[in-house]
Amino acid sequence: MFTTFKYRRQIAVLVALAMVASVLVAAPAVAADDDPSPSYTATFDACMGVPASDFEDVADSHANAGDIHCIAYYGITKGTSATTYSPLMSVTREHMALFLTRLAGLVGIEMASDPAGPGFEDIVELPAESQTAINQLADLGITQGTSDTTYSPADPVTRGHMALFIARLMNRMDPMEVAGETYGYKPEDVVEVKAVADSDPSDNVDDSVAAVSLGSPFTDLGSATKSAYDAITALYELGVASGINATHYSPLTSITRASMAEFMAGVLDHSNARPAGISIQAVTSWAFGAIDNTDVVVSYRTDSFEPMVDVELLYFHTGNAVASDPNTAGMLKDDGTCSGTDGNCTGQENDFTDDNGNFSIDGAVVEGEMNTYYAWMSDDNNETFGPEATQASVALSSDEDATIYTVESDISKQADANTVDMDVTNSVTFTVQLKDGDATDTGDDVARPDVEINVAYRRYTDTNENDTIDDGADTLVSISNAKLTTDNKGQATYTVNAPVTDSTKDDESVLDQITFSSGLADPSNASLIVWTDDAPGTPNKAVIMVDDPGYAVKYPSDGSLVVDVSATVTLYDKYGNPAGRTYLVDATVGTGDGSALNDVHVNRKGQARLNRTKIPAGDGVNTVEVVIVAITEKDGTTDANISGAAINTENNTAQLVSKATGPTTATDVTVAEVYADEDKFRGSDNNLYSYDSDDTYVNAMGELIDVATFEETAEGKGIQVLVYDEEGSSIFRLTT
Repeated sequence: MFTTFKYRRQIAVLVALAMVASVLVAAPAVAADDDPSPSYTATFDACMGVPASDFEDVADSHANAGDIHCIAYYGITKGTSATTYSPLMSVTREHMALFLTRLAGLVGIEMASDPAGPGFEDIVELPAESQTAINQLADLGITQGTSDTTYSPADPVTRGHMALFIARLMNRMDPMEVAGETYGYKPEDVVEVKAVADSDPSDNVDDSVAAVSLGSPFTDLGSATKSAYDAITALYELGVASGINATHYSPLTSITRASMAEFMAGVLDHSNARPAGISIQAVTSWAFGAIDNTDVVVSYRTDSFEPMVDVELLYFHTGNAVASDPNTAGMLKDDGTCSGTDGNCTGQENDFTDDNGNFSIDGAVVEGEMNTYYAWMSDDNNETFGPEATQASVALSSDEDATIYTVESDISKQADANTVDMDVTNSVTFTVQLKDGDATDTGDDVARPDVEINVAYRRYTDTNENDTIDDGADTLVSISNAKLTTDNKGQATYTVNAPVTDSTKDDESVLDQITFSSGLADPSNASLIVWTDDAPGTPNKAVIMVDDPGYAVKYPSDGSLVVDVSATVTLYDKYGNPAGRTYLVDATVGTGDGSALNDVHVNRKGQARLNRTKIPAGDGVNTVEVVIVAITEKDGTTDANISGAAINTENNTAQLVSKATGPTTATDVTVAEVYADEDKFRGSDNNLYSYDSDDTYVNAMGELIDVATFEETAEGKGIQVLVYDEEGSSIFRLTT
């Protein structure tokens, strides 16, 4: 992104120089439709890590709290009292001069200490500091007064005038630059280029030009002058100035002290101003996928924010920068000191700050990992790195990038081959979800926005009524294409409307084919909707579901171990609707006497409840299976459509477990299944263990982890139960 802006700026400036004579003098009356967001924002944050101010009228939830704390930290504002800032108060022209001159000093603009000034007659009664500030602004050309002899110090500053003052000040500063790379911009750098086509291609005269046109998102700048319009628009592009809402800047309204703080904090970001001491920031600190090369900039400032020049600083990083070379990683001890025997850090290097108090190092991190870069002050290389050293750090982190995507619809999972009742359903919505897995294991969701997914849509008439698309036999009715963009959850949706139907008669079936494609792999990129209006209600499938959580605890009864098991059988029609109120279910729950449950009625929800108690569960009995023997109508007729493959037995087995007891020595098991909702897990020994946030968890590397990490990672892993106390505190250690 940064490289694109820089290239764009160079081309735009050349075009601007060639087109100066063509620039209009009147401000555009409406916003440009093709300029929705700032394009020249600062790379780094001058307010990073600054402490909160003592202003009691600036709540943490205030939209500009960070900006206000920032300009207080840098000494731009002293507040309206020791404990108040008055964020809603208007800014007078006198106070604006004080704020701007303090800001100018911080961003490296030289000012005369005792400027002669233009002779404003209405400032002679002001404090000396105010008079000097006003004259300095006039000397710099930032303000010209309200007339040749007046400055009007008590007048409020409008938002339009504030943009002019800020833009003129910024054009006099040098944006932050390190090792030839620029990390900020000035208003004069902001140029949008718009091509104007040849007016008459047939006249053999090419009068096409590239016109300079600053687009704005604000629709209320029609009354602004050309210079105010350009200043407001440029500051918006820089990320310095925002509107009172998404489409209104309100140039004639008085600016509040809160908004003024936002503008000035934005200026600091583009400048070389940085907090006192050592600070470190990365151009890219987070990304999907590996960060192969990013600038990590180290800055060193005095307590008065002056650059510390030609000072040696040490640095190193803790994580792998190159996936193939684990030796690129440094290590820290538990106490935060380096792991080297000489007190130094593996991979430790040094560099010297430049004339602006900065230097740059190359940063990287492998996919799915974190790499922390540290910089600290050395005293002739005698001060070892550690918590007591003057240090700063920045973490580069990488999330697993999307490798595939999955597609799911809101059609009932129990419907026949995506069959939908066109008389009942108005539309079907497909949801695309980015994932980090492969065709055999889709992996986890990837919350990556702005990934494009292409959709090809085809609608056919199912002429031969076989629920499949047959070339030559079925009629192609319509074709369309669309482009989706994933949101912040890594999702995109596509909705298909139902065909027009007449609910009073049978309509011809319609087939919709939806194909998704992108640069990612897709295990299931084509989806089919079968729109029909056959009569609903006749069950054609059954699903067995043992009651959650899918296990049964053994308990003693009459001198032997037994369990209780309950399950639900649900019947569905071709559309996935519960059906079969007139049916009966015969089933077995386990084996032996009493296992058969006959003529269980199906209720209006399409469900038959199967309950059996005191099932024998002695040694060697580890599961209880629920099996459907027959599904019949109440007149005794067996429904042949609900048998064999039409019965889903995916969850028809209850795992039998015993409650775990405290081991006297370490017990080694494998975590067969985690029941996170119940804070329990089943071991490979078929014992049921309880856990909670009061227990202690250690990973395979001997590091403490929290209960959430344990839940996410334990299933399928070896585990040592070091201490177990169901009511007290337990210790679990993952061994794999």
